[in-house]
Amino acid sequence: MGRLILVEGFPGTWEQFADVRVERWRAFAAAARDYDVTVLPESALLQLPVFTMFRRNADPAAIAALVSRLVEAAAPLRPTLVYLARRDPEGAFRDIGERRGLAWLLQHAASSHGYAFTQARGLSGLEVEDDPVADATEIARVAGRYGDGQREVTVEVVDGRLVLRGIL
Repeated sequence: MGRLILVEGFPGTWEQFADVRVERWRAFAAAARDYDVTVLPESALLQLPVFTMFRRNADPAAIAALVSRLVEAAAPLRPTLVYLARRDPEGAFRDIGERRGLAWLLQHAASSHGYAFTQARGLSGLEVEDDPVADATEIARVAGRYGDGQREVTVEVVDGRLVLRGIL
């Protein structure tokens, strides 16, 4: 089988992709074995590599194999899994989007069109529920100058819309 570019800057197969991640976790486990407590954020162990494979529509068996290998690599640390389940994952994503802001949501919506996962399922964009539109008084409340001592952003109202100056 020919070589693929799976992730920008990483030519290889999914098995090679997994090998690199597993080796990194084995090295981490070896270096951390002398500590009494080691915290393994799920996002570091699983989320990034699994999400990378999901969005590129990798074979589910390859994803399952990677998860098993990562768990095995972290096993010497005797981690305890604390899973913070959400009953409504879609609602959780929307909550995160609300906290992180529109720019974060738009970035993910814009980049998702190129993922094999979304293409294979005919998915695109982000459904937006009927959000109430802020009235002129609410919009005017956020107008002003904001700064952190080094940078300054000005928020103005122009024709009933917010305009940000100084962002870049």
